[in-house]
Amino acid sequence: MIGILHDDNVKGIERADPFTENVAGNAIINYNSIAFRPEASAFRDLFNKRLAELTADGTVERIITKYGYTKQDATPTGTTAKEVCESDYQ
Repeated sequence: MIGILHDDNVKGIERADPFTENVAGNAIINYNSIAFRPEASAFRDLFNKRLAELTADGTVERIITKYGYTKQDATPTGTTAKEVCESDYQ
C-alpha cells in the first residue's frame, strides 16, 4: 500500500500521518502484531527478544525503509504487548 503513495500514476490518495483512531471516545494508535498461542509463551518471549535485537541493531529500520516506510512507522520500542492488550494478554 505504501508504494501506491509514491506512484505518480495514482491520484487522490494521501497518507493519514500519524494514524490514530477514535474508539469509544479515546484516541488510539494501531499497532502491528503477531499472535501466539497462550501455551507458546517461551516461543513468544524468544521472538520478542530477537525482534528487540533486530530493532536495536537497525535491521528493522533497514527492512521497513526498503518498502517505503519510515522509522516513525515502526511500533515504538517502549510499547509492550502487555500494555496494549491489557487484560487479554496471556
